[in-house]
Amino acid sequence: MLVREDPCLCGRTSIRVDQIGGRVDDLRKIRGVFFSPSIVEEVIRGQFPEVVEFETVLTQEEVMPVLTLRLEFDPTVGEGQYKELRSRIKERLKIRSNLTFEMEIVKPGGLPRYTLKSSRFKDLTKR
Repeated sequence: MLVREDPCLCGRTSIRVDQIGGRVDDLRKIRGVFFSPSIVEEVIRGQFPEVVEFETVLTQEEVMPVLTLRLEFDPTVGEGQYKELRSRIKERLKIRSNLTFEMEIVKPGGLPRYTLKSSRFKDLTKR
């Protein structure tokens, strides 16, 4: 959530909410960091038009949770560009979420088409 402290155009001087970061009930604590799936949506849709579809999968390997981002690129994106795009996406997500993601490239048409943000996040850990 972003807060603004500058005066409102109407003259009020109290702090205001400028942007909501996601739903509280979507939050997960992963490796000590609060994570919202809307962060991934924001980064992918806002900065990477080459990505047609994606999903985030949370799994458990021994004691550590692992976040994997499955990416489906536009068919016009060449396989030679995958490594560079994957690296940029991983870096932007690390900056925005403070978490490291594993990346998995899926062939075109390999991911289902989602209509809701929350369905793009799959928690496969034992809760």
